[in-house]
This record gives sequence, structure tokens and C-alpha cells, in this order.
Amino acid sequence: MTKSAIDIIIGRFGIYYGVLNSSMILAFTDKNLQTYLGLGDCGDNEYLTEIFPELFGFETDIDDVIYKRRDHFSLNTINRTVDSEIFFNLHIFSDPENDDSALIIVEDVTQGSLSLRMVQQRKNEMTLKNNELIRREEFVTTLLNTIPDPVFYKDSSGRYIGCNREFELFTGFSRDELSGKCSRVLFSEINEDSYDRHDRVLIAKGGAIHYETEIINNNGEKYYVIINKSVFPDSDYGGAVIVGVITDITGRKKMEEELKNTTSMLEISRGNLRDQIYIMEKNLLIARNAVDALLQKDFPVTELFHISCRYLPLAQIGGDFYSVIKNGSDLNIFICDISGHGVAAALFLSLIKYFSESIINEYGDSPVRYLEELNHIYLSKIIPSYYFTAIAGKLSFDDGIKFTFSNGGHPHPILMKRNGEIKLLGDDGTVVGIFENQKFSEFSSVIERGDMLFFYTDGIPETHNSADSIIGFDGSLLEFFSKGRRDTLEDTMDAIISQVIDFRGEIKQEDDILLLGFIAK
Repeated sequence: MTKSAIDIIIGRFGIYYGVLNSSMILAFTDKNLQTYLGLGDCGDNEYLTEIFPELFGFETDIDDVIYKRRDHFSLNTINRTVDSEIFFNLHIFSDPENDDSALIIVEDVTQGSLSLRMVQQRKNEMTLKNNELIRREEFVTTLLNTIPDPVFYKDSSGRYIGCNREFELFTGFSRDELSGKCSRVLFSEINEDSYDRHDRVLIAKGGAIHYETEIINNNGEKYYVIINKSVFPDSDYGGAVIVGVITDITGRKKMEEELKNTTSMLEISRGNLRDQIYIMEKNLLIARNAVDALLQKDFPVTELFHISCRYLPLAQIGGDFYSVIKNGSDLNIFICDISGHGVAAALFLSLIKYFSESIINEYGDSPVRYLEELNHIYLSKIIPSYYFTAIAGKLSFDDGIKFTFSNGGHPHPILMKRNGEIKLLGDDGTVVGIFENQKFSEFSSVIERGDMLFFYTDGIPETHNSADSIIGFDGSLLEFFSKGRRDTLEDTMDAIISQVIDFRGEIKQEDDILLLGFIAK
């Protein structure tokens, strides 16, 4: 067989050769080697390292082969790109027939190397995908663990696949321990038929579902919860995976129960309060009727005086009282204002009416003695819880008309003269019902025909308006009365009361308003 035929046969099996001398000159005895390496433009002899630069640094090893100090030397899987990518193994063998040369064998391993590369690439790709899946799983786990509510996911048969840390704390099972378990294992008491029915409906219809239920974990702890579930298809877990979130509403339920109990108690209390209010209102109505009966409606008719009264009580029972009694040829006048309001004030009012009328025959002739005796009787008969202001007065007609009075801390009488003059009468005094053996002063004034004399309680001077101002007790009060002056007593009193109401405006009335008027005929 010729050398050319041998070269062809060897080349078909991917083996090419050449001869290397001691000067490191490669002789291309096999022309197919040049073609394989893509060296068509080089000569028949070339320096070994120019053809195979991969051999730089291995010169000593190659010398050992040439001079028979070792059998061979090899470099495996050398990569080149000619028309396409090739891989080959390079072998250098000692030449048994020549002492200063060696045989160069090039073994083509392209097919196997490419297959190996593809396998390695696929392996690398799988490794990357696995690493990505691991990273994604770690991300999802971290994300789930940041959710403050228990989160779980399970397969279509109801067995748990995984959960977050809050679900582990909620059930008392670790993620590994609950894997593959169903709900009845995790919770000692649960309506499993209802629980599973919700899952079956969710798998059949898809979407999401939420409901409220009661569960008890293995530690015996009872919870009221809202469970939100949704489903997504997954062939690896029986066709579907159920994801759920549990919201603990135990605290809210306890508050609702407490609120319910409190509401029930409030209803009972409201019923009791309603009964008490009814009784109080009934008592107030009785007391109000009693007070109304105490107040004088008809006044003595005389030839020298006309008498009139205006009374605007509060909704509560007030403490204002007045009386005008004919005592012989005189008229005795008494007006008072008890501190406070309500049923107690009404009781004290009835006592004062009784006390004041019981001493009028003996002391009516002297207003100062009258007031001192009333103070004594009041303090000796009653625990001094209430005090009162009062004026005891007398109109006498022996020589003209004379008004004599004593003041126990009450707003001053006002005399409106026929000639237009207006003034406050008397001076301040101490209120009644505080000090034993209290002494009072006595004052007098002459009344002429056409003069008007007024008595009132502090509900008029202490009337407030929206600017938090009051009418006042001194000059401003006299000006107020003066503006209300009309030709008749009735018109004058109506005008004064109208001014009080206008001054107050939208402000709620804060005290009884009493105005008692006299005009000399």
C-alpha cells in the first residue's frame, strides 16, 4: 500500500502525523495535517512552536522524547478555529528508527469535545436555573415571613406544602413538621367538613374565598379567625395549590362581646334610669305645682295703689317668693330668693312662706324686727344648708304714703318718680340664714301719687348676653328701667321684661326672673 493511501485512510479516522527533528523543525510528511490545521500557505517545514504555540514551555519534555529519555508527551483537547471549531489531542512519540527525531500525531476529538461541551453547557444551564430557583424560593420565603399574619399553602387533597413563620407560631408546628399533614392534625377542634367544603368549592370554581370560623390549636388556645384563600393551577400538586391567609380577630371578638355585655348593662341601666327619671319628673311636677300654689296670684285691692307682677320661672323649680298682705291699714311686702333650685328649694320655699306669714301679725309693723325674727326662726328650725336674700317692707298711709323696709342682702328696690327721677333705695345688708342674732338696718322713703315702686330678684340684673355681659346692679340697671318707663304700670313692666329678653338674645335663661311693681294712684 502506498504512503498516500495510508495517509488517506489514517485521515479518515481523524489521525494526522508529521516528523520532528532535534532542532524542533516539524516536517509535514502528511499533507492532510496542513489541511486539517488550516495551514495551506505555510512551507513543508516549520518551527514546532509556530505551528503549536501551546507547546511553549514544554521544550524540555519534548527533548526527552526525541532523545529517548521518555516514550511520549501529550497535550489533550487543544481548541482551534479553522473553517469551524476543532478539538484535537497532540501526541509526541519517540522515533524507534532514528535517534534524533520524534513522531507528531494529531488526534481529532472534535465530535466528542463538542458533545462534552454541550453536556457541560447544559449542566451549567441547569446549575444556573437551580440557583435561580433557590434564590427565588429564598425571596418568596423572606417575603412570606415579613407578612404579620399566618400564611399557608397546600395541595388539592388538603395536605400542607409550606407556610410562613407566623403560621408555625400559630399552629405550634415547624414547616417541616406540618408538611404533608391535614388540618385536623394541626388543630384540635375544627369543623373539617366545612373547612374542606370551602376548599372543594374553591378548586372547582377558582378565584378567591373568605369566611369567618373558630379554631383551637393543639395548645388549647381558642381563636376566632377570618380565612382568605385563593387557588392557582399546578400539575405537580394534584392540579391545584391553595394559598391561604389567616387573620386573627380574637381580640376584636372579645371587644364585641364586651361591648355586647356593656350594651346590655347600659340597656338595663337606661331602663332603671328611665324609671328614676319618671319618678323624679313626677316629683318635680308635684313640687312645681306646689310652688305655683305658693305664689300669690291675687293682690289686695286698695284705693291708693295698683299692684302687678311678672314671673318667668326656669324649667327647674325656682327659689323666688313674694307676698303682699294687707295688715290692718298697712300693706306688708315680702320678697326673697333662695339659693339653688329643684325640689329642695321648693321645700325650703314652703317653710319660708310658713315662717314669714306666722310672724306678720306680731312683727309686721317693724320690717327690721320682722327680718331679724325670720332669721332667728330659720336658723333654729333648719340646718343652714340654704341661705336666702330678702326684703321685708311696709307701706303705711297714716300721713301720706311712706315706704319702710329692711334689706337682707337683696337687690335694692327701685323708685321711679312721677317727675322722671329714678333711684335705688336703701343700702346693702347681710343675707338671711347665715349668722345667729344678725342685725339689719331699716330705711324709709316717701311715695307720691304717680310714683312706681319695683322689687325684683337677681335674675334681671344678672342676665347675660352673647358678649358675656350682664345688665348690672347699679347705674346700668337704673338706665335699663328708665328706658322701659311707660304711662301705665302694666306697660312699664311689660317693656322692662321685653328689654330683658332682647338683651339676653339667643342665650339660655339662667335664673328665675321676678318683677313686682306698685304704682301710687
